[in-house]
Amino acid sequence: MKNLLFVDHKFHESTKSSDFFIEILRRRFAVDQFFVDPDVGDNGDLLEKAREAQIIVVWQMDYLASAFCALGKPTIVIPMYDGSSTMPDMHWALLRKATFINFSRAMHERVRLMGCRSYLVKYFVQPCARKDMVSFENINVFFWQRRPDHGINIQLVDKMLGETCDRIHLHDAPDIDLGHDNEIIGERNYELTKSIWFSSRAAYEEVLRSCNVFVCPRAAEGIGVAMLEAMARGMVVIANDQPTHNEYISNWVNGILFNIGGGNDTISLRGQSSRIGYSAWKSVEFGHQRWNKNINDILDLIDNAPASDLIKAEPSDYLHSLCSSFSAGQQEYVRYIQSKAHVMGDFTGGSLDDVAILLGGAQIESNKFSVPSISSDRSLPISEKDCPFLYEGWSSYEDGGYRWIEGKYATVRFSDTPSSEVQCLNFAAKSVNASGTQQFLSVILNRNQILAAPLPEGDFTNFLVRLPKGAIAPVNIIEIKLEVAERPHGDGRFLSACFSDLKFVPLEEGLKISRSTESAKP
Repeated sequence: MKNLLFVDHKFHESTKSSDFFIEILRRRFAVDQFFVDPDVGDNGDLLEKAREAQIIVVWQMDYLASAFCALGKPTIVIPMYDGSSTMPDMHWALLRKATFINFSRAMHERVRLMGCRSYLVKYFVQPCARKDMVSFENINVFFWQRRPDHGINIQLVDKMLGETCDRIHLHDAPDIDLGHDNEIIGERNYELTKSIWFSSRAAYEEVLRSCNVFVCPRAAEGIGVAMLEAMARGMVVIANDQPTHNEYISNWVNGILFNIGGGNDTISLRGQSSRIGYSAWKSVEFGHQRWNKNINDILDLIDNAPASDLIKAEPSDYLHSLCSSFSAGQQEYVRYIQSKAHVMGDFTGGSLDDVAILLGGAQIESNKFSVPSISSDRSLPISEKDCPFLYEGWSSYEDGGYRWIEGKYATVRFSDTPSSEVQCLNFAAKSVNASGTQQFLSVILNRNQILAAPLPEGDFTNFLVRLPKGAIAPVNIIEIKLEVAERPHGDGRFLSACFSDLKFVPLEEGLKISRSTESAKP
């Protein structure tokens, strides 16, 4: 059996809402679960777990998936509409190398439009026996007040159903307790019963069995298992007109849809509840049969998901940045992935022009000005104390006119005005002098390799690299990669090479430099 890592939201560790899918995966894979707290920037040994896995399934935590693609792992992403529907296009474009399974048609179409592979499935629970369906001698409503801050609260339920029901059971257990006022204004003609929490699943189901109308507690859902369980009992489900509710419910056929804040008049159920409840039960009966037929196809899709091309990025730094930016809120996460637009082509499988289209003109301009502009003398003074162009992998400031790379990878970012003039990049570098192992240097400008050469120990070696015409873009990244990093005697850091300032020079000046010297020391 292949080893499969299932990455899930920490909240589901207690709610068990993804367990039905994990049980299916265990039919074919050895499943290791890892629960992520998106509010925490550090997620322990997630990267090590991902390296060991043969397949990775990401349930709801889709912001992490591009890091697994960067490792070259077959990555299956299962997003949830209620958690990811507001994500920008760039978020989905980063995941083009992943394979999607979508429980929502709206999400399925969204990711397909962004060039992603997606398989649409519709989950259904097993329906009860027909003889065990609820009856409708009275109208008894069950309402779990989970998100009153979203506008679905006891006052709204009272407004819609108070005049037509015999009883409302209020389960007052909000996901986030903001102290909502449960007072119902005006005369009440129905019985109101309440609970705060259930000691067991059986206690919850006992109360649910005494009701025949179910009000969905949230504005939207990722799947809507509680809704489906209610439909499977033949209950009348009343839900906000958003996915996935409106992807299962045909209004006044097998359920009823309303709009939060849309006026919502009284819903009169008497005389229609039995018909709607039976239609709900019947749709689950048919749907469950289709779901069972799809299970092997789902397992085959996961088993045969293509591996991504290994992305040449520092996975630990990238994963940490994804976690820390997302934990600071969606706005900060979006700002982070936009700031990385100049290297996102590897993830999107497209060009920088594709990325620019995804970001949009205004955002590209904003991104450009968030990256410092190159100085007027066309230099990137990386040896200076407060150099604004340094991004990843560089050591702290030290005297000497150079700066070390800690590890094997470092980047420099800058913005510039593109020019048709042929230019050269000039710098000097030397390898760490430790064990005598041969060092090799690669320099990449905007995803195009411009230098691949050995880097000797000892004195600095001067490099003059002629750039392709049009190599400079509005926003640029220089990636520097080495093969060897060692700890020099008396220094606790793992270092690979040190570099002088980088400078762009016209071709004619570059030729003069080339003729005058073959090596230089800053």
